[in-house]
Formats: sequence, C-alpha cells, structure tokens
Amino acid sequence: MLLQAELRKVDINHPLAGKDLKATVTLMSCEDVAKTGVQSVTLTPGDGSPSPRFGDQVTICYEAVAKGKVFDTSSKKGFAFQLGSKALVPGLEKAISAMSPGQKARIHVPAVPAGFGYASLGKGTVPANVDLIYEVELLKIGSELELAL
Repeated sequence: MLLQAELRKVDINHPLAGKDLKATVTLMSCEDVAKTGVQSVTLTPGDGSPSPRFGDQVTICYEAVAKGKVFDTSSKKGFAFQLGSKALVPGLEKAISAMSPGQKARIHVPAVPAGFGYASLGKGTVPANVDLIYEVELLKIGSELELAL
C-alpha cells in the first residue's frame, strides 16, 4: 500500500538534524476506495459507538468546497436527514455511514467515477466534473428526524 507524504525542507541547524528518529503512526480509519474513489480522513475521532446505517436519522455539521470555494454549509445546529434518502451526494452519504458520533472528517468525493458526486451534471454554482471536499462532523444518530432550524 502506498501512502502519500508531504515533503518538507529540513533545517540542517536543527538540534535533531542527522539523528535517527522513531515515530509511531496510528491508522485512524481505512477503507477500500478502489470502487468509489471516496476518501475520508479523520480529523477528530468519534466516541467509538456504532456507525449509522442506511435508514437511520443523522444530524451533521458540514462545509462543502468545490474548486477552492465554499458552495454549501450547514448551520451550527446541524443538518438532519435520513441516511440513504439521497439528501446528499451518494459518496458523502457512504462516508458518513462509516463515522461514529462526534467524529470530524475531511471527505473527498471525486468527480470520476460518476454516481458519487455531481459528475457531468453539476449543481447550482458547482460546475460539472469537479471534485468535492467536505468537512463533516457527525453530531448524532437519532431514531426520529429532528429538524435543525
């Protein structure tokens, strides 16, 4: 498995320059993205309780970005909907179904393959064939749909 790393310049005058360093890396989440291309990076872990299932009512806070510009955002109280109701793009709903309450994640929904974002259709101010980036917090999983006003 290939992991991408960010390259940084090294300060050769730093006290640790030239020394062997040992690091521990904890994998927060992992999913086979080959089929959907949807990638989720955990920013803040959740409470560890079970993830929502399709049909569950969930409340999220989110900000959506396309081509570097915010095109949609929820209120601080959140956005409540039934997971699987197609209230959001399918790639985002799939990623939310793997989160636990309290978890914050950055979710990348690519334009290709089609069917997970807006693809060639675009929507409103979002042009066709662009990747979508969401920052999402799963606030709660509830049995009743509560409208967040």
